[in-house]
Amino acid sequence: MENLYTFSDVKARVEEPQFWTYHWVLEVPGGLYERVLKNYPGDIYTEQAVQEFVIQYLRWKGDSGIVGLVGLERNKDGVLIDAAVRYPQRRY
Repeated sequence: MENLYTFSDVKARVEEPQFWTYHWVLEVPGGLYERVLKNYPGDIYTEQAVQEFVIQYLRWKGDSGIVGLVGLERNKDGVLIDAAVRYPQRRY
C-alpha cells in the first residue's frame, strides 16, 4: 500500500507564549473526590472528570494553571491523581 502522506510536508514552528509544565500529584480521599464531582454528568473516573476535579482544586487554591493530561489511580483509600499543569513562562 502506498503511503498517502509524509510528515516532511508538515511546516511547524514554536510560538509564544511558552509554558512551564509541572506535575501535581494529589492524594484524594475517595469520599471527597465523589462529593466534588457529584454533579458531574457521566462517569467521574474519566479523564475529563479528573481534569474537572483538578481545575476545581486549583481554583480553590487561587492557582491559574492550565490543566492538561491527567492520570488517575484508584486505591482502597481514594484516588491518586497525576496532573500536568501549565503556567506561562515569565520573561524579565
